[in-house]
Amino acid sequence: MKPTDIDIAVKTDVGKRRENNEDSNGIFHREEPGGGTLLVVADGMGGAAGGEVASRLAVESIRDSFLKTDDSAIEQWIQAAVEGANQKIFDRARSEPALHGMGTTCTAALLSSGRLIIGHVGDSSAYIAENDSIRKVTNDHTLAAEAERMPEYEALLHRFPRHLLTRSVGVGETLQVDVEDATGAWVAGATLIICSDGLSNEVAESEMGAVVTQSKSAQEVCDKLIALALTREAADNVTVLVARNAS
Repeated sequence: MKPTDIDIAVKTDVGKRRENNEDSNGIFHREEPGGGTLLVVADGMGGAAGGEVASRLAVESIRDSFLKTDDSAIEQWIQAAVEGANQKIFDRARSEPALHGMGTTCTAALLSSGRLIIGHVGDSSAYIAENDSIRKVTNDHTLAAEAERMPEYEALLHRFPRHLLTRSVGVGETLQVDVEDATGAWVAGATLIICSDGLSNEVAESEMGAVVTQSKSAQEVCDKLIALALTREAADNVTVLVARNAS
């Protein structure tokens, strides 16, 4: 699959209640070795400075790994790339006291040779829409989401914020990365949405699907979803990255 086979766009907004945008994103194409396209969304945390640094480091680290690696083992590569970003952020925070405790979510999607592989940590989500349907292909790593999957977490919901992250990049020296092979859903006409929780907290999955159906381009999807979040007084930064399979 060539970059010309994919219609890609991204848009970000600070939202209605934040002064700084701690989200970062990236769209990267590689001619050699192996070709492919890398899409990344990261939502930083740890105060304005720390959050911005963590999300930017995650995107840059995964980009650098992508540009110098072939695709002989995509799943292993994307896991190692996110783990490498984790180590860089952790080391930076340890060396600079002002950045102590910073971290970020990260959702990275690699489109290569007709395959779609997603590496994921945190609650920046990935969805695939196709034929008037949409489904979420990542699991949020939040206390509330974990409680749904593992009832033993339920007792903690009254003690901590429901959206408290249970995994994030850069906070610890080791990290568990979810890797999802979504190739089966990446068919002609399918649309991939990767977004920070500034969108998913405000806009329902079904609403995202409706916007995809009503839009003619990836940029139009981004514009409409950001506008919808802002009409709901988006409390957080909002980032939307969209790829449409035109092959």
